[in-house]
Amino acid sequence: MLKALERARQAKTIRGSLDAQVTLRADGDWAALLNDYKEQLRALFIVSAVNLSRDSVPEVQPSDLPGLAIGVRAADGAKCARCWNYSPQVGAFSIHPSVCERCAPVLEKLSAGTSA
Repeated sequence: MLKALERARQAKTIRGSLDAQVTLRADGDWAALLNDYKEQLRALFIVSAVNLSRDSVPEVQPSDLPGLAIGVRAADGAKCARCWNYSPQVGAFSIHPSVCERCAPVLEKLSAGTSA
């Protein structure tokens, strides 16, 4: 993963890992493993989004691991002012327009006086 992110950074596709949206094309055991941890992959790889695919995806390049291919492109959406992840949902919350769908509920709880 780090090699793919570094190649994208050198190509100026991204500036840092949080600017990235990663696509993983996986076969066999890789597909099952990644699907089991799908919700945690974004945090594990420190990127803004991770998509899993079994189909051929043009920007995905083979990795050093058989059955796994990795693609990196700029993440969709705008940068969240709180967590710095990119999300298409930034701007969708009227009370907190500069934050993403993960941060908006936290800020709502904080402004209501409860701990998050």
